[in-house]
Amino acid sequence: MRYVVQRKGDILEKIIPHFVEYPLVTSKILNFETLREAGEIVRRGEHLSLEGVEKILALKALMNKNRSFEDLHNHFSTKEIKLNPH
Repeated sequence: MRYVVQRKGDILEKIIPHFVEYPLVTSKILNFETLREAGEIVRRGEHLSLEGVEKILALKALMNKNRSFEDLHNHFSTKEIKLNPH
């Protein structure tokens, strides 16, 4: 299944809140946390400056296959997982 969202408002107001409420329980949560951080940069309007764009590009460089083996396989060792009972 693939779900594509392009509108900034949908990402900030629907996608991010959804995964805050229903967190991922795989290493993909690391990518979500990075996306969330980039979303906050956009929400604050910092993406409109060169410095903001550079922050987002630096975050993008951390995502997916660019993460270290340790990050991908040890991310739960320092986190408490709270599942929504619903």
